[in-house]
Amino acid sequence: MDKRIIVWVGALLHDGHGKFLFLKRVKSSSWAGGKWQLPGGKMEWGEEVMDTLNREIDEETGGKIIDPAFVGVYTVQMSAKGSDFHAVMLVYKGDYSGKSINMSKDHDDYAWMRLEEAVDADVIEGLGDFIRFHVE
Repeated sequence: MDKRIIVWVGALLHDGHGKFLFLKRVKSSSWAGGKWQLPGGKMEWGEEVMDTLNREIDEETGGKIIDPAFVGVYTVQMSAKGSDFHAVMLVYKGDYSGKSINMSKDHDDYAWMRLEEAVDADVIEGLGDFIRFHVE
């Protein structure tokens, strides 16, 4: 089995009222189908971290992050499409600028959740613990 390390950049997008945006992966996804995740995605070759963050937020929501601040990093091991991945997850926090959510084909629902709600939701592996122990 192929083994890879990937860098993933995600965003805790704040609505200004104590809630953050979570996207639900389509059930047919080869990885984490039906689970909630932060807007974000993997870094492409030659990209800077902030370029990845901005590109992924635009692709997955149609909006932007305002005043991003680094929150922390966590790692998770996963399997998808015949490969094992060790993902390094870089998480930023900021306000959301969009008026609506224009989801990508990778997601079929979204929700604005308080962080204490999110840790009890069916989130991707490692995200609940990351929020519980690293996010104020």
